Amino acid sequence: GRTQLLHAMARWPVAISHHLWPYAVTNVSNCMNDTPRTEQHKSRIELFSGVDVGPNVKQHHHIGCPVYVLDNDLQSGKKLPKWMSRARVGIYLGKSPRHARNVSLVLNPRTGMTSAQYHIKVDDTFESVIGTRESTHGDWKLKSGFSAELESKSKKTASTIAKRKTVITTKDNDVQSTGNQDGVEVTIEEGMNEDFGQPDPVHQDEGAIDASQDAETRLPGHEGANEQLRRSKRTWKPTKRLLESIAQQNDDEVIPMSLQSACYEPTAGTIIDDVNPMCLLSKTDGDTMYWDQALKQHDAAEFIQAAIDEVTSHHDNKHWEVVRKEDVPQDMPVLDAVWSMKRKRRLLTNEIYKWKARLNLHGGQQEYGVNYWETYAPVVTWASIRLILALVLMYDWHTVQIDFVLAYPQADVECDIYMRIPKGFELEGRTRSTHVLKLIKNLYGQKQAGRVWNRHLHDNLTKMGWSQSKADDCVYYKGNVVFVVYVDDGILVSADKTNIEDELKILKEQFKISIEGNLSDYVGVNIERTNEGEIHMTQPNIIRSILQELNFNEDTKPMRTPSLSSTILKDGKNNEPHKADWSYRRIIGKLNFLCSSCRPEISCAVHQAARFSADPRTNHTEAVKRIARYLCGSIDKGIIMKPQGHSFDVYVDADFGGLWDKETAEHDPTTSKSRTGYVVLYAGCPVIWGSTLQTEIALSTTEAEYLAMSSALRHTIPIMRLVEEIKDKLELPMVTVPKVLCQVFEDNTGAIELAKVPKMRPRTKHINAKYHHFRKYVFEGTIVVKFISTVKQLADLFTKNLSVESFVKFRKGIMGW
Repeated sequence: GRTQLLHAMARWPVAISHHLWPYAVTNVSNCMNDTPRTEQHKSRIELFSGVDVGPNVKQHHHIGCPVYVLDNDLQSGKKLPKWMSRARVGIYLGKSPRHARNVSLVLNPRTGMTSAQYHIKVDDTFESVIGTRESTHGDWKLKSGFSAELESKSKKTASTIAKRKTVITTKDNDVQSTGNQDGVEVTIEEGMNEDFGQPDPVHQDEGAIDASQDAETRLPGHEGANEQLRRSKRTWKPTKRLLESIAQQNDDEVIPMSLQSACYEPTAGTIIDDVNPMCLLSKTDGDTMYWDQALKQHDAAEFIQAAIDEVTSHHDNKHWEVVRKEDVPQDMPVLDAVWSMKRKRRLLTNEIYKWKARLNLHGGQQEYGVNYWETYAPVVTWASIRLILALVLMYDWHTVQIDFVLAYPQADVECDIYMRIPKGFELEGRTRSTHVLKLIKNLYGQKQAGRVWNRHLHDNLTKMGWSQSKADDCVYYKGNVVFVVYVDDGILVSADKTNIEDELKILKEQFKISIEGNLSDYVGVNIERTNEGEIHMTQPNIIRSILQELNFNEDTKPMRTPSLSSTILKDGKNNEPHKADWSYRRIIGKLNFLCSSCRPEISCAVHQAARFSADPRTNHTEAVKRIARYLCGSIDKGIIMKPQGHSFDVYVDADFGGLWDKETAEHDPTTSKSRTGYVVLYAGCPVIWGSTLQTEIALSTTEAEYLAMSSALRHTIPIMRLVEEIKDKLELPMVTVPKVLCQVFEDNTGAIELAKVPKMRPRTKHINAKYHHFRKYVFEGTIVVKFISTVKQLADLFTKNLSVESFVKFRKGIMGW
């Protein structure tokens, strides 16, 4: 027991101390009692009890080792917000004496309380806490009365929190009241964090600001900001103290956004200091932040003005009504309000053109069956967008892009929902302690907000005469006008510009929209229509962000291909772990978005690197760097859409056992799998593509090719339906029968025969019936399967690492450059 405890103290000195000695003795005693004796093959507990039920020695763990306990809400079947930590760290104290043998005693290092836990993951080797200096891991010593030396620290912390929670709600010298408009008067509370209702990091212990100081203090890097805010005619206005706090914060070093985020524990309502990296913001570009983070930026005044505009807009448009707390039904929870701040930039120039503050309902506090039910909302697919863009070029159609202004609040709420008055604001005579907001309109942040808005949009479009596509729920038709919608961004397409203008007038009567002009930036992709009858789809901004994070620049010597043709990317278990100063998963996420939107030629290389995101090694780091160096030479490149006659072609290929490697095959079963690659072209323009490992192990080249064909046609058949639908609705001369061009290795035509002829042989009868879903289309003639040679197989780009010559040739055939 002493040895175990000394080992735990050496590995986790912040949390473990000799005060756990009784648990160490008990734990060793239990281990000895449960260990089978050599001569009788029974444990002492079996001999003592006379019951022949052998204990499971795997249920014993090292005393004091870190335990990760599943969140209480998840244990009870509830859900948590996406970026909230799923577990909390605890200290293992042995098996619970009052529960089943697989239930453990876990000490909460923050509270000093011990509880029996079943849903746990145990780190017996202490790897997750080696080197940690998190002071809160040792708070249990103070809470349990074992450490007097931390008492002064506790008192100071309590005093700090008390000061930070001070809320100014009266009109005194420290608060500037605003003008009165519509009987509403608002002030902003000082020292509060808008995100989860926690105290703001800047408080009086870090330099309190005297209310008698000059209110005209300029914000660093933003001269004239206060003057601009003073002249605002809005009802909402920041206080003098808030502006001065911002000025003081900007004198300090700006914390990188990737380190500023914090999560919280909903049961305790306190900020967690040892934030798991997975709890950080999903946006890591530095432009998306919470309220307290926005106040630390040099352009904080712009965010304040945006917040004022946001609250004023909700109030003026009557998106809520103020009710007394006692009028809220007892079984109806009152949810928090959360601020989300963002700088919006132009995709090509990276120029900031808007500061946005969005007031959200805290959807993480909603309860299923109480204030939300279904949450699914459809969005238009990339395949539909690219197909329509190809038709725009083929028939020289006109396009207009629109944006629904404050889209979600244009719909009524689905059920009664109550929200607290946002921290930082109050209404005259109605404070957070006495009143709440009853939502009238569908506010952002709700779990069902997207679904409610989509239903509202669909119902109104249907009343206006639009008909919904049966192939894509977000494509609508009316006369010769096609309407494509992605949440709150829409594209109107028609051969007659007058028809678009007429429909815009009708849409303005029902919705609040802004007309963005010709199609440019849509769904994060820059779309440029040239005078040569081409459309260029590029994403230079996201490529530059990848290069910047990897410490590359545009002058870095580029690679001609994204991957080496002579090597296979292996698991690299013998290599060192990924140690670069950039996040492997974050870069893979950006590359995935890039290759799925406008850079299909890197799909195979990115997918191979993405397979090892859970445990990246140095060889995977180098593979990602090579992809980035390839992008250095083609930042402004993407897809060049230029229709080349009427055609509908599907190129599909399979690399049978392409990952096979005798060194890793013994412990890596994926080496026996084949890779599927496909690309669907309409009029020579890429519509959809993919590169992925097959889910089942193919036993022959024929089977691998057949499985690849089946996978490709799962994505092709919905596009066929959309093409047929557009042809009928708009009466166009379109090709609706796709030619499936399949490469067959050597002289093996088995895959084509299996697709055409309904016969089963001993070598093919094991293929599951789910792979025959497309055969009826072949029999009916709506799909034509043809042979193509290896040198013309464009899908080869998605199945293996190619030489420079082959890579450039196939890239030209798909992307146009």
